[in-house]
Amino acid sequence: MPRGLSNFWAWWCNELRGVFQPLIENYWVDRADTVDVRLAAEGEPASLPTLSGRDVRVLVDWTHVLQKTVSYPAVVEENLAMVLANDLDRQTPFTPDQIYLTHRVESRSESSDGVARIDVQLTIVLRRVVAPVIDRIRASGGTVYSVVITNPANGHTLEMLPVAEWTPRRLSQLQKINLGLLATLFALCFAAIVVPIAQRRAEVIALQPMVDKARNEADATRKIEAEFQRLSQEYQMATTKKYQAYAVVDIIEELTRLSPDTTWLQSLEMKSPPGAGKGKNSIREVQLIGEAASASKMIEALEQSPLLQNTTQRAQTTRGSQPNTERFQIATELKPRVMPEMIDLIAEPPATPMPTGPAVPSASTPTPAAPTPAAPPPATSTPADTKPALVSPAPPRAKATQ
Repeated sequence: MPRGLSNFWAWWCNELRGVFQPLIENYWVDRADTVDVRLAAEGEPASLPTLSGRDVRVLVDWTHVLQKTVSYPAVVEENLAMVLANDLDRQTPFTPDQIYLTHRVESRSESSDGVARIDVQLTIVLRRVVAPVIDRIRASGGTVYSVVITNPANGHTLEMLPVAEWTPRRLSQLQKINLGLLATLFALCFAAIVVPIAQRRAEVIALQPMVDKARNEADATRKIEAEFQRLSQEYQMATTKKYQAYAVVDIIEELTRLSPDTTWLQSLEMKSPPGAGKGKNSIREVQLIGEAASASKMIEALEQSPLLQNTTQRAQTTRGSQPNTERFQIATELKPRVMPEMIDLIAEPPATPMPTGPAVPSASTPTPAAPTPAAPPPATSTPADTKPALVSPAPPRAKATQ
């Protein structure tokens, strides 16, 4: 990390500590188990309160504090604590085991020779002043967790107790409750984040077989569709080849139909497009060289063809070998052939109309009486032993005379 960023980070952390430390002490620390013992200017207090099982903070009066400002090159700021420990006997008449020492960078400047320097303020408290009070507190059953001084000029609080001598504080009942509530809060937050993810994962795992099944069915459908396309292309290959280009016979027939009777050709050339393979029946251009009574009328006739388009004259018209004829060289293009419309061989059957029943007469319309069927003629019984009577034929009618 660059030096500027590290310095800014250290300053920012110190400022945040000064802001949040009072808040933590007011709302987190249980004041019932914390006792402040003041070390006044007159010396240690004559009597101490009951300290058994309690955490004690020693407040040292400012009169016991020694301060000194020293200057160092800015390059030593990263290891300033080590530099001060090695340079302590030169800056002070004390050894490290005789004092409590803390430091703070007050300012930064640049010397006349262009070297960056820092001004460091040393704050010193003699151990022989604070040690008797700490011994009495520990003898009374208390735990010293902090030794602080407060600058009356600016109100800054400095911690003098080294980190190596810090004593872990015992958790009070309120602190245990707070820690339990904090742990519960973190557990609920974790559950609120993880549980929905786990539920979605279980849903995805449950839906995975359905997705695999649908994917397999889709793959099978695609295979069937590809096979259908292949078979359809094979089935329609002959028809497609037929309608891709005009047959040579059709082109010759069309030219014969459109050419005047006085026209005769010396050369007829049919060209395929570039890239067409050998044997490909794909003619794009037709060139005609011959003689006719009028070359312009020949071009007009070709333009009227439904097969030809873009008829142009490739060379200048000259006099033909026969009298009253013109020699021409005409080129024309074939129109793209339109594929016929597809016919659906599997057509849906027409909708069968619903049978309509007889109209139901309304109650107000009188129903006509059904006609009484005629009585059948009486049956004549013929005895089984009698023979039917013979009927003689009728006499012939007389013809009318004119």
